[in-house]
This record gives sequence, structure tokens and C-alpha cells, in this order.
Amino acid sequence: MLEECLELELRLGRHHEIAGELADLVAEHPLRERLCALLMLALHHDGRTAEALEAYRRTRTALVEELGLEPGAALRRLEHAILTGDDALAPPASSAGRAAGPVRPRQLPPDVADLTGRDEIAAGMRELLRTAPDGTAVTVVAISGQAGVGKTTLAVHVAHAVSGAFPDGQLYADLRGGWQAHRAGPDEVLARFLRALGMAGSEIPRGADERAKEYRSRLAGRRLLVVLDNAADEAQVRPLIPGTPSCAVLVTSRAKLAGLPGARLVELGVLDTSRAVELLGRIAGAGRVAAEAGAARELVRLCGGLPLALRIMGARLVVHGRATIAELARRLADESRRLDELSYGDLEVRGSLSYSFHRLSPRAKRLLCLLAHLYAPDVSAWTCAALLGTDRPPDTTGRMTRLRRSASTWERPVS
Repeated sequence: MLEECLELELRLGRHHEIAGELADLVAEHPLRERLCALLMLALHHDGRTAEALEAYRRTRTALVEELGLEPGAALRRLEHAILTGDDALAPPASSAGRAAGPVRPRQLPPDVADLTGRDEIAAGMRELLRTAPDGTAVTVVAISGQAGVGKTTLAVHVAHAVSGAFPDGQLYADLRGGWQAHRAGPDEVLARFLRALGMAGSEIPRGADERAKEYRSRLAGRRLLVVLDNAADEAQVRPLIPGTPSCAVLVTSRAKLAGLPGARLVELGVLDTSRAVELLGRIAGAGRVAAEAGAARELVRLCGGLPLALRIMGARLVVHGRATIAELARRLADESRRLDELSYGDLEVRGSLSYSFHRLSPRAKRLLCLLAHLYAPDVSAWTCAALLGTDRPPDTTGRMTRLRRSASTWERPVS
């Protein structure tokens, strides 16, 4: 259904508006040839033929490496038509002109109705973003926390709540900071933002520096909120910060972005037992949770109070109406299959942990796997040194420590 809607928008000449969304979808589903075809058409119609051909090459590489197959005939014909400049690929006539006046992008993802246990933090963030800064610096609020703790959910919720204070629009980008190979570079994000602000693809300057200058010029004097999700580090964020204090930036990251000048840091933790049970009830039904209060608390404990895990368990309870909370808790208690249980649809805890694991250095990865055999929540530096076969304590990072605690909650790896 989503692909059909995007194809209709493409036929209506809205290639400029949907190119960014299609790029995100192709990154999430690299083997979907139809999505790739729609992205290629959108980019080609927007004057970005080189990017359209690069999208084809990425999809072909994914198909060959993952499935051992070449792209289908339709996708190959589309690539040939773009290469030869086939007149049949001309953009619809309705896209020839654009309405006068500034474009006001509304790119925020949908809000959620069951945000739980974050009222005080959300209220503080709303006040920070709504209050005009005293000087000329841009207000930057950076949320940090472990995988699955609800950073994106909170950021999107707050962004919707303060959207009225930013009448000139809201920009959103998933920076995909956890995977080096798929990380969105500042030049790519700036190009998307410039198109969202009404700039034709053929007019976008080359290079991140020139794009950043154009981006700041277009935001000068406007009230606009920029939401940057899943940032890897400060370097990925800095070029995307507007130059005018009338704008504000909301960032999420697994790391504390203390290197952003003047940023207000918000660290998000897991939910306590009462809030976690409340969230489970809002998803699966308050009456159902109250009827098995003890089992619900045990399920929450096994989920570690992590909102992502609770949403997965709640969704499974909704789908399997006859299943009891006690049954799910018993299944989750088996550490050898816990990560298999913590999966529903496109939601899974394993993927979030893997996301963090791959950011570690090779030495830290080895140490984490060795620590799993100790069955201990905390270890000393000298213990780590002994495991690594050295008399020098390793320089472990806070990121590895947080991942260790998360991993011990879900499953003990085996050698």
C-alpha cells in the first residue's frame, strides 16, 4: 500500500517532496526493487541523475551479495532508460512550477499516544525549546541513552508538542549513526533539507560547506525546528545546526554529545517498575495487566524496564489474546531464547544491541564476550585485564559498560 501511495505522488509530480522519504525506505529495505525504482525516478525527475544511478548500483550490489541474483528486468530497463536519457522518463507537467512564497516543511514522524513515565523530562524539554535564547546561540537539546530506551519516541513527542512555536516548519532526519556503512553524511542530509525548503535539485551546491551556507541562509530569521535522530557524534551534527537563534535543534544519540557548544543534555534511563507496568497496561490493556499484577511485574523485570522490550511484549499480548502474561514471562525467563522472544514484526531488541555492539573496538568486543561468562553484573578493571591476558587495565568506554549491562539483562552469549 505504501509503495502504491508513493507511486501516485510521483505521478502527481511530487518527486521533490518524496525523494527523502524514499531514500530512507530503500535504506531500510535494500532488497525491494520497486522502492528502488521509485527512488530512481524521483531522483532523476529532480535533476539528480547521478544519484539515481548510484541507487541502482547499491540495490544491485545488495541483491547479488544477499541473494545471488541480478535485478529484475523492469529495474534494468529503468537504469538503461535513465542512462540513455529516454524522453518517456520526463517528469509530469504538473511539477514544472512551484508555488510562490517560502516552503514550510512538516517532516515529523507520527506521535505516539502512550508515552509513559517521561512527563517531567518532556515538560523541561518543551520549556527549553519554547524559550527564546538570550543571545545569538541556537538552542540545542541532546537526548542520550541506551538502545531501545525511547529516545526517538520522546523527541518526536516533544517536537509535536512545540511545533506551534515553530510556524516556519519542522525538519527531520534519521542520521543512522550506529552503522558506519549506512551513516548519513552531513552533505546528504543538507541536500535533503534544502530540497525540503524548496530548492530544486539542480540548484543545490556541491560540497557540505557550500550546502551548509545555503542551508543557514534559507533559515535566517525563520522559526524552524530541526530534529536529528540517531546521531553518531558531534561531527555529524555540527554542520546541520542553523545559524539563527530563532531556530532550535533536538538531537538523539546513544552517546552524550557534550562536545556540542551550549547543548542541554538530557540522559534517558529505563522505566521504573510502576511506570513500566503502566506502559504495558496502556498497550495490552490495563484490566488484563491488573488481573496478573505479579506476572506483569516479573515480565517488566525480565524486560529490564526497557520501553522497546515492553512494547514488543505488549504487542504480542494484543495479537495472542488467549496468552497469559505469566506464560510470556516463563518463555522470557529462558535466557537461551530471550532475544528470540523479544521480537515482533520489525521491532526487536537483538538488532538494537547489535547496533551498539558494532560500534565497539575489536578489543572491547572481545572483552564483552569474555565478560558474559562471568555471570556478574559488575567487574573490576583488574578482572578485565586478566581476561584479556594483560597486566594493564583496558581503557573501556561508558558505551561498552552500558552495553554490558544491557546484554546481561537479555541473554548470556555462548562461545
